[in-house]
Amino acid sequence: MSFRRGPLVALAVAFAVALTLFFLQVTQRPLPAPPASTSSFIVEVPPPPKNVVDFSSPRAPLKPDGSVSYTQGCIQFWNDLRALDTRDRKGLPEGGRCSSIPPELTQRHEAYLKECVKSQRSDSFECEQALLTYRVHLGEWLTQNTKLAEIHDQKVLTDKLMARLDLHSNTKVTEVAKRLLELNPDMMPAAQALLTSALMEAQEAIGNPRDDRWSAVEEALLRNEKISGNARQAMDVSLMVEQQRYRDPIRLREKASEVSRSHPELGIGPYYAAWAEKQNGDEVRAKELLEEAVRREPNDPRFREALRTMNFQPAPITFALQP
Repeated sequence: MSFRRGPLVALAVAFAVALTLFFLQVTQRPLPAPPASTSSFIVEVPPPPKNVVDFSSPRAPLKPDGSVSYTQGCIQFWNDLRALDTRDRKGLPEGGRCSSIPPELTQRHEAYLKECVKSQRSDSFECEQALLTYRVHLGEWLTQNTKLAEIHDQKVLTDKLMARLDLHSNTKVTEVAKRLLELNPDMMPAAQALLTSALMEAQEAIGNPRDDRWSAVEEALLRNEKISGNARQAMDVSLMVEQQRYRDPIRLREKASEVSRSHPELGIGPYYAAWAEKQNGDEVRAKELLEEAVRREPNDPRFREALRTMNFQPAPITFALQP
């Protein structure tokens, strides 16, 4: 019986959703407002600490590079938005001098006006979300013609990463994630974004284990484990990738059994062995293995749900803010 593409796609989507929520929930000490003028297009600012996402603090102004067209009123409005600490949303700019919005930003601009200006509820979660989303897409649009190698500001790159995740642009996510990791090799969210895009690319190579896209997934998995130190999550994701890469229930059962023997305290070995048995049509054995997974880790809701319904779910992805 063949494997469907669903689990691998769901795993990558879970990564992207969780990563987006992670960015939206990050808080950090306010930083001083950036200088009002500069002679370069990309303003270099001190990098954030390793492995800390700097998502809410002020951004340096971006100056025109001559390759994108916008009015002075718009660029001033956009830089006013970029200069904000988004946790202090008093006196938000209203954008009255910016009457011509590029199509790529129209939806985010209108959402910002609706949730933050017209509603007069700048303290609401809806306003915060609209403002943050608008700002990451601003960073992406304003630097669309600037080579990533020329950008050293990790805040600009972080905004570009989030915008590209929002647009589901896998290749472009990979490019900016790699650039962030060049500047900050321990930046966990960038490593997770790199794995997200690798998983999405690999869905076209399911059942073709020699495809180079699986090598990219392996490399991204190793980087994530090295940075996070979360061996359990790495084994969980690796077994999920194993079944999609080879589409071989017997191979999956062997790999899962190895994990089960080497880590008798973890339920993921029996869980994936049960998945393999179900694929082979032996639901009695699958149920026995799921009972073992629950016995080992009774607080894992995924194992209990699978035992109840015999439906299997991809590895959950958790995010930590610790540096």
